[in-house]
Amino acid sequence: MKTLVVGDTHLKQKQILPRVDAAIAAHDVRRVAFLGDYCDDWGASDSFALESLRTFASWVGERRNQGMTVDVVLGNHDMRYLMEEDGPGTQWGIMEKVHAILDGLGIVMAAETNGYLLTHAGVTSSWANDNFDLGAWDASHASAADAARLLNEMFSDRTRWRDLDSCGAARGGFEVAGPLWADKRELAMDFLPGVNQIVGHTPVFTCEWLKLWPRHSSGMRMWHASNGREGVRAGDDSVTPIVWTCDTFSLTSMLAPIGDGSMLLVDDGGAVEVVDYATLGEGDWRDDAYAYYMTR
Repeated sequence: MKTLVVGDTHLKQKQILPRVDAAIAAHDVRRVAFLGDYCDDWGASDSFALESLRTFASWVGERRNQGMTVDVVLGNHDMRYLMEEDGPGTQWGIMEKVHAILDGLGIVMAAETNGYLLTHAGVTSSWANDNFDLGAWDASHASAADAARLLNEMFSDRTRWRDLDSCGAARGGFEVAGPLWADKRELAMDFLPGVNQIVGHTPVFTCEWLKLWPRHSSGMRMWHASNGREGVRAGDDSVTPIVWTCDTFSLTSMLAPIGDGSMLLVDDGGAVEVVDYATLGEGDWRDDAYAYYMTR
């Protein structure tokens, strides 16, 4: 089935979900995957945050009741509430309430759709080598489905949460960049061979095909790829994968939109298409971002 992939929403659910509904109708979508960071935004009040998250939970429940598959993938901001620990933007006054909402969403660590691994920030080769059970992970025959299964098994074991939550240097940490924290630069230089991925986490202007830097004995060379808006088919290359990034709803600390609100559509054969936010209703993402700023 066709899958619509939506990047980090960060409490903007009331603005984004109507466009998601429009994309579902326009493209005959039967599955939607959200890539995490439903919580927290610059200066959001506790009441506004809870209202936004309840709106999201209601939407997810309604769509699932209608027979649609909705994947709710964990983000690094969301993990703070599950672990009940401080982090960037964490709102302590509503910790338990947010935790309960997230639990009710059936949140997962990863999903797989049509040959793509879906996580919040992406799986690097170094992290996989350190954390995947080598008895269950065959790097020479890697697949997105296997990676998603192993990630979800780790998430089901609370003793492995620290491993999932590891943060690399690009985001101020001292560990190997994990699937909740990997910056797109870390993913580009240390991608997981043979596994196509779609990620959020790092704000971008528009959904883009990430340029990867394969390692060679002679050093590093740039893997150049066009943006690929005409559609890229999963599995064309068994070693160097395709990685898309789609965090297009994030704002600066001054509440200015960084991206254009585009989303990704993955068809049954693994071809990826960028869905232009402006084609799904009147006005572009900047209009809705301004409405969000004025009403929160």
